Amino acid sequence: MSDPLGEYRWIDIRGPLSRVADALWIFGEKGRPVSDQILVPHWKLCLAVIRKWNTVTGELDDAAISLLGPVETARMNGAAQGAEIIAMRLHPEAAQRLVGVRPIDIVDQDLTFDPQGGMEDIRRIADSGAPANTVGRALAEHLWSRLPEAEWQTDPTAAAAQMMRQTHGSRPVKAIVGELGIAERTLRRRFEQDVGLSPKQYSRRLRLMKTLLRADRITAPDWADLAIQLGYFDQSHMIEDTRSMTGTSLSTLHAMRRGETHSLAHSPR
Repeated sequence: MSDPLGEYRWIDIRGPLSRVADALWIFGEKGRPVSDQILVPHWKLCLAVIRKWNTVTGELDDAAISLLGPVETARMNGAAQGAEIIAMRLHPEAAQRLVGVRPIDIVDQDLTFDPQGGMEDIRRIADSGAPANTVGRALAEHLWSRLPEAEWQTDPTAAAAQMMRQTHGSRPVKAIVGELGIAERTLRRRFEQDVGLSPKQYSRRLRLMKTLLRADRITAPDWADLAIQLGYFDQSHMIEDTRSMTGTSLSTLHAMRRGETHSLAHSPR
């Protein structure tokens, strides 16, 4: 995962758990200052532990289990000094089965989550001041314990979403339904029920994120070349698709993700 400001730590999930989550991420650290970060539209739901450390004494002031919802409206996160987030990023189609909440139900919201259903150990470890990796391991173990309940090997929504993620949203929905052998209308109905978006809307968000991650590595991206690489019709298509989802331009988002501006004002294309 690209991180231009170097303030996130990412651990990709491997093995059976990857069927329901793709990464453990950690933002902030005890005694370490963090920058405001731009949150761009995405369709992910995270099970997270949020801890607040006293920047003077170094002691733990608070720890809470939270659900971090999808982002529909681009915004700055306004990270407080002393904040630390340890989170498992769930595949959207798995969220309701794992945590009882659909992504569509908490768009642009971060909710405190009642630590029940086997999460008492997570809260106890978080409260102890244990290292972030230890807390992350507890989150992974909790999801692992629920994995048998969440298994749905033949579920068309899960299969289609996985295909979309593998191609970062560039594979046509018609090709996916053809391979799965189901009607496009059936997939759309199931997808909207489980994920909260149509397959096409989900694909657009995946492709936007891939575009931004690819651009993160480059000081001055060749947007026309990126558009072709990522399956857009052309640069204009990429620009308009980005603006329609984020309300701002690619160049502004690129600059904000690299810490070069803190304004959400529209910039010239």
